[in-house]
Amino acid sequence: MKITYDNQIFNMQKYGGISRYYTELAFQLYDESIDTKVFAGLHKNEYIQKYEASFIIGKQTTYLPKTANIFLKTNNVLADSYFNIKRPDIVHRTYYNNKNKIKKIYQCNHCL
Repeated sequence: MKITYDNQIFNMQKYGGISRYYTELAFQLYDESIDTKVFAGLHKNEYIQKYEASFIIGKQTTYLPKTANIFLKTNNVLADSYFNIKRPDIVHRTYYNNKNKIKKIYQCNHCL
């Protein structure tokens, strides 16, 4: 089974509980020899930086406040292209999005 996490939360949060949760969850799956990838794109997240494993696709960069939305939109397009090429079994969305016809997992806000 191939599981891929998308870029959204890693683009929006430098630090934060949600991005830390997804980073730890993805790494635990990866550590259990499950084919797991995180498509972070050009991101600003510090948590994902501590893992230099081959499961992270992306590079940390500094955003200017006015360019953050441009980075997010660009990364969303690149992520969708990556998903279409690699065809993961599950795309674990880290925020809201319902474009592709791939199995998706969403965070339940009522369960927190």
